[in-house]
Amino acid sequence: MTGTFTEKPGEDAVVTQGLTAYVTLTMVDKETGPVSSQVTASLRYLGLPSRKNDAVTLAFGTNHVNSRLATLYWYQDGKKGPRRNSEFAIETDYTFQATKWLYFEPNVQFWVDPGGYTQKNMITVLGVKTGVTF
Repeated sequence: MTGTFTEKPGEDAVVTQGLTAYVTLTMVDKETGPVSSQVTASLRYLGLPSRKNDAVTLAFGTNHVNSRLATLYWYQDGKKGPRRNSEFAIETDYTFQATKWLYFEPNVQFWVDPGGYTQKNMITVLGVKTGVTF
């Protein structure tokens, strides 16, 4: 979106600083998939003023439960309560590039209507991802 990238002969272009936006839409076979669609969007800023290799990400997503599966579960539950529908997530993370070969990425996720159940409380998930580059 905004920023700079580096391109080396024989390699893919790599964002080296600035804001990058991603949007994905996934459609799944309604005959076989438990989720019929997924939409995600994220903003990632790489190259903070005092940490040029660190990044901050904010992401949003939704999974829509396959309506055929939702109806099956609803019948199995004796037609009690609402049918499963969609779940929504918001995630933020910070990528800390400790060395050229090691990074840590703590994150927090907030899930609304987890599993597509509208009567469920929002849940919070904390995580840490690490990576090593050889």
